[in-house]
Amino acid sequence: MIITPEMQQELIEFANATSSKKTAKAPTKEAGTEELQSSGNEFVAPTINAETIYNLRHNVYASGLIRKLIRLVFQSKDKFTVEVYEDKSGVQVRDDKLTAKFMKMAERQGVRLWVQMKKSLKSDYYWGIYLSNPVWGQDVESGDTDIQLLKVRHLHSYTFKTSGGSSTKTWSEILPGITLNEKSGDMEFWQEPELNATPVLIKKDNIFWVKDPSDDGLTGDPMIIPIIPVVGMLTFVWNAEMQHCNRVGAGGDMIIKLTNPQLAGIRNGNLGDVDYCNAVIKKSNKDTRFVFRENMELLDSKTKHDTNNLEIIDALTRVIQEYVTLGSFMSSSQTTRLGGNESSQKELLYNSIINLQETIAEQWEILLMRYFDYNQFPPGKYSVKIKIPPPQPDDPELEIRKGEALFLTQSGNEALIRKYIDPNIPAMTDAELTALREWYKTVVKTPTLIRPP
Repeated sequence: MIITPEMQQELIEFANATSSKKTAKAPTKEAGTEELQSSGNEFVAPTINAETIYNLRHNVYASGLIRKLIRLVFQSKDKFTVEVYEDKSGVQVRDDKLTAKFMKMAERQGVRLWVQMKKSLKSDYYWGIYLSNPVWGQDVESGDTDIQLLKVRHLHSYTFKTSGGSSTKTWSEILPGITLNEKSGDMEFWQEPELNATPVLIKKDNIFWVKDPSDDGLTGDPMIIPIIPVVGMLTFVWNAEMQHCNRVGAGGDMIIKLTNPQLAGIRNGNLGDVDYCNAVIKKSNKDTRFVFRENMELLDSKTKHDTNNLEIIDALTRVIQEYVTLGSFMSSSQTTRLGGNESSQKELLYNSIINLQETIAEQWEILLMRYFDYNQFPPGKYSVKIKIPPPQPDDPELEIRKGEALFLTQSGNEALIRKYIDPNIPAMTDAELTALREWYKTVVKTPTLIRPP
């Protein structure tokens, strides 16, 4: 017979219990009653680094935010234009021939400027900087001899997450691969050619980057940084809500009353009562059944079906929305700030989108302006203007006010006024137009709209 350590311990305890000696002995067994129950997790703020940002690309809140922003900024590709202007004695005159050439470059399959601008906004949101490798050369197919933009290769910012070279200073905690040479002071770009491979230096002349010009940092400030903790909270609360639903579906939180818990031994399969209870609690669900030992009793947890998790989710969602929506600066659910209303909020949002479009366009104009340097045009003679179509406002009240203003000032024709006030109104007949013109002559302009009788 083999005596296991557990059997030996039991024999020692038995011997001590039957001994005639009256010496003091330390207690070796657990006695009394305790309750064990399932417990939740605590929220831990996520570490902000390149891996965290990379993993948020598919988060419904983080990715949903930038998708909506891109749809607001880039709406009408068919109205997108790239125009070239020549300075003639201080007057900017559009050059139709060069404009056609630049539009062809912008729409080239290898360039696709409209798509690249979208990528630059998305990259600025996640990483604070957009990086690419523009390729210039002659368009052999067209027979043109000038140097043109043939291709724009997007270099994913995530591949610059590892430092390289001899620089001892980290300029970006998110993208340490973008740094400054300590001797020359030039920017250096260290990219991983493959995932987690040794970074390779890419020459500065081969890189074109876009970032918010107002950012002082070397790589810019990612827009997503302030909301990463909030997104983490949302994920945590949603998980908590689903866990609560699972508990309710399984009958509530499990509480086990344990009396005189036994240590692990031969009699209980080398699994102590406390460990057994914890295993039951951990693995319990509505489809799993466990056999309780004689000293175990299931108590009513009185788990409630109602929680405030959804209210917390709603509040955290509003925090994210207010971070990117300028309209929230003008109003709230309790008060009205800056004299704002719904129309003024939309107007503020409209103007902010226009400003963002102009910022993006100005950055890409820098790339296209290289055309004149590479082809030895006179310095300062030509300029490029990228025009991203402004968003179309969907505000019936604003449209009506435009129509009323045109009517009041007598500066709009009948068709234009109808377009703003109600496109479904039938066109006026010639006789009605003549009567309206005659009536216009008799009306004195006032700040208040005067409608015809």
